[in-house]
Amino acid sequence: MELYNFLEDKLSQITRIAPVIQKSERTFKIPTKGVVKNIGGEEEELRTLMPDMLKTMIDELLELDCFKNTKKINIVSLPTFLIDKESGDPLDLVNSDDYLGGETMAAVVVSMMMNEETYDDIEFAEVVDIYTIGKNPYDVYDTKASEGKPGVWVYPTLTTKNNFNPYRKIEVIWSPEQMQDLAALSSAVEGESVDLKQVLVNRFKKALDDGLKINIPVKPQVFIRLSSRSIIRKEIEA
Repeated sequence: MELYNFLEDKLSQITRIAPVIQKSERTFKIPTKGVVKNIGGEEEELRTLMPDMLKTMIDELLELDCFKNTKKINIVSLPTFLIDKESGDPLDLVNSDDYLGGETMAAVVVSMMMNEETYDDIEFAEVVDIYTIGKNPYDVYDTKASEGKPGVWVYPTLTTKNNFNPYRKIEVIWSPEQMQDLAALSSAVEGESVDLKQVLVNRFKKALDDGLKINIPVKPQVFIRLSSRSIIRKEIEA
């Protein structure tokens, strides 16, 4: 999916998330190198391109095939904004003091999830107002990827059904037949018995030492927040 590939590429390239903001004689710096810190102070993967970042990428976005019918991309600074009725342009009331009035209409961004199944059903309009583009906060994965397959499987972030609390999952699947074959082979070659329990423990520890890298196939999804006038849903042919 082209837009997802663009997002992945830009997130990996970012070395500075946002410009230094001067306020009340204090300098606020946002962490860099593709990670941010959550409320608990733990590092999390950077998953979203914010307005300040997107403003430097407009020309590149317009080159993507999904924006082939788009003539203009506006990056809005807030999820709620005003549009000048005469020009059709969003008013940047955050960074501009020169607005002198005029007839306007209110607009608000909507959230849209794009994946391989819905990608071809969405068409962007000639004028697109984008607030943020990011990866789905919680990855969608193939639920049958590890079914019956021996190994140590590291899942993406999951959520509980009742309150959507995030958690991680590691699954160890082993085949008694394969383990016995391993023990027999090691005994024949090395002349020593194998501690099958320790084999499983070592595989689990290796997953931890590797930084819990996800090895379950994840389905790419783009979480884009944009104005409702930006989207045209294609008519499904009968």
